[in-house]
Amino acid sequence: MSDVHGGDLTRWTPWWTPTWTHVTAGWHATAKDYPTPRNPTNDPWPFVLMHDDEDITYADTATELVGVLIPDYDAIPANSDGDTPCSDADHDTALWMRYGQAVHTVTVLQESALAAATNNGDFDPAAASEDTLTTMLGGKTVVFTGEQWPEQAVPLYLIATDYAPFTDVPRPAGNVVYLDPSTETAYLISLHEMGLVRFLQHQTA
Repeated sequence: MSDVHGGDLTRWTPWWTPTWTHVTAGWHATAKDYPTPRNPTNDPWPFVLMHDDEDITYADTATELVGVLIPDYDAIPANSDGDTPCSDADHDTALWMRYGQAVHTVTVLQESALAAATNNGDFDPAAASEDTLTTMLGGKTVVFTGEQWPEQAVPLYLIATDYAPFTDVPRPAGNVVYLDPSTETAYLISLHEMGLVRFLQHQTA
């Protein structure tokens, strides 16, 4: 794993193909202008994460990237491929650590979305029902059992693993944003789609 402070996303070449095509919009780097970042064995790094505004981490596994985001995550024993976990107990520990950070993350995002909508005049807390406020501002470990969240409402942030297909609780539709900690890659993808990090995977990984 390699960390770079103050890195520039525009230095990643087309050889670094994002998992999601919309990330490439506006990129103009070329292989001639910028060399592909390579690890000590001169192979392209399989994974890249831009986080904390200016830091870029290159890694061989998604586990290493999650370890950058979650304190003590890298202390979980890894298997011979460098991926977490190496036992069922370690698997559960890793999942709960991702889930714990996911709860904190969606709580902060929900509060921020509600504050922004209120400041913009798009949401009036005084006119909202108690159920609406409880759903948004209550603990994110409390499962929302409604079938639909109104499209015109403030987005509702939820944890994907609390709902189908991971549990028997139906997945609510509507203006809902899900953070998925079910696997390391799914977690990084979710964070990427929320705009909290930029996660890329080399086309050969």
